[in-house]
Formats: sequence, structure tokens, C-alpha cells
Amino acid sequence: MRGDVVWVDLPSAVGRGSVQSGQRPAVVVSENPTTATLPVITIVPGTSSLVAATRFPLTVTVQPSQSNGLTSPTVFLAFQVQTVPKTALRRTAGQLSAADLQKVESSLRQALGL
Repeated sequence: MRGDVVWVDLPSAVGRGSVQSGQRPAVVVSENPTTATLPVITIVPGTSSLVAATRFPLTVTVQPSQSNGLTSPTVFLAFQVQTVPKTALRRTAGQLSAADLQKVESSLRQALGL
């Protein structure tokens, strides 16, 4: 569901540079009707490397809360939006607050020029 915080297993690849990979939190940004009917889901990956990640534009730092299920401050990287197979999803941790989801959506619109 849009705004869910999920744990996802992103593929590793040689030469990916600073593209996120491995198991990490992500925010689902696919529209709900689309999510139900397609075998893939669109996510914005997160990282706990706060200093390294916040030097980039189009990032959103989210503090952990009971509702979002995060255990440490996490930076969501809107400039690294990815579409992954649903089989890459490991579990749902929680849901972003409306305010945090709005920040992610705003950064995503900027990243995509929408």
C-alpha cells in the first residue's frame, strides 16, 4: 500500500556505484490500484547512512516511530526510485505519517520533473 515502510532486498550488481542494494527499508510509492494488479512495485529506498546520504538533494530524513516501524533515523532517497518485483519484498514494518509521505512525494516529483 502507498506509504508503507517495507523491507526490500535490492539486487547487488558490479558497477552500481552508490545505487542502493541489499536488504533495506523502502517506502512504497506505487498507487494502490496499480500495486494490487502488477507483479512489480515502485519504491523509494532508504539508508541509515545519514551523513553520507543527506549531502545529496531530494532526500527525506524520517525519525523512527511506532507507526512507521523504523528502528533508527532513515534517509529516503527519492532520486533512487526503483521498480522491483514483489518477490523482493521481505516484510512490512509500518506506515509513514501523512507529513513524511508528503515530503517523500514532493522530493519524488522534483526528481522526476513532475
